[in-house]
Amino acid sequence: MPLSDRLIAFDPLPEAHPLLAERLRRAGTTPIDLDGMHRGWRITRISALIWSPRPLEPMQAIPRLRGAFGTALGAERLGRGAAAAGAPTAAELFFRSQGRIHFFHPDGTPCAVQDLPKPFVFSLDPQGEGYRLSLDLFGFAGECADAAAEALRRALALGLDMAGDRKLRLALLDLTITRAEGLPAHEGPVRLAALEFLTPLSLRAGEMRHAAPAAVIEAAWRRSAAMALWHGATPCLPRPANSPEGVWHAAQAVSWVSGSRRQGRVMPGGGVQGHLVLADPAPLDLSMLHFGTTTHIGSHTSKGAGRYELHLVPPG
Repeated sequence: MPLSDRLIAFDPLPEAHPLLAERLRRAGTTPIDLDGMHRGWRITRISALIWSPRPLEPMQAIPRLRGAFGTALGAERLGRGAAAAGAPTAAELFFRSQGRIHFFHPDGTPCAVQDLPKPFVFSLDPQGEGYRLSLDLFGFAGECADAAAEALRRALALGLDMAGDRKLRLALLDLTITRAEGLPAHEGPVRLAALEFLTPLSLRAGEMRHAAPAAVIEAAWRRSAAMALWHGATPCLPRPANSPEGVWHAAQAVSWVSGSRRQGRVMPGGGVQGHLVLADPAPLDLSMLHFGTTTHIGSHTSKGAGRYELHLVPPG
């Protein structure tokens, strides 16, 4: 396929585990078309039913859950040096930076560079008198599902670090692992596509946060293309020339604060939450939005941000 159809190229970091770096490097040179992406999209879900003595808000609880998950995996022992010899650990797969992704315009010229995203997302939903916590692992990250599930058990037992050095203890009622392969493509024309953001969308341009419709589409493309690397391939797709028109409804700014005990600092975050309605989306844009419902889009996705549901309106 011509270079102008390539969305991304991968450049591993020196500190990445050599076996993971080689696997991702091969993925960066293995082209895949849209049908292949839909057929091969793999999600391993670790689902936990939990009980909390106090209400949980996703953007307050998930960053702390992610931190406890990393502690349980031993992420704090990774350091900044070279990876250890032998097979990569789950901590190295989930928490070590692996490399950089170079994005291209349709004419083949570079347009952006970013870190390879982590191959997992958390989500949190009320269920009965408790909550359903889901940890979704993408592509070959699912090979570490057993280690991730055990770490999640330990993380819940450790509790969440709250303000004032308090611990919030969570009770684990049930835990399951399921695997799914393939994401069905939508068939038929679509007049409107509505993205209902369940958690804030965080997009940045320099120091400014924004949520322009074209930037949301771009975020879905980049996220889906980057996550395809964890499935062993890189998409070769012709980008639509124009983004659909869109308008936000009931949009509101949302902020949150998370912390890093390992780095000893507090990290504020923010984004926009509401409904984004897109008119006459192109089929390829629609596919990227479908992938985005599984991966979340934007920044802070592994902390729960950028989660949305996609509602489609046919013509008529």
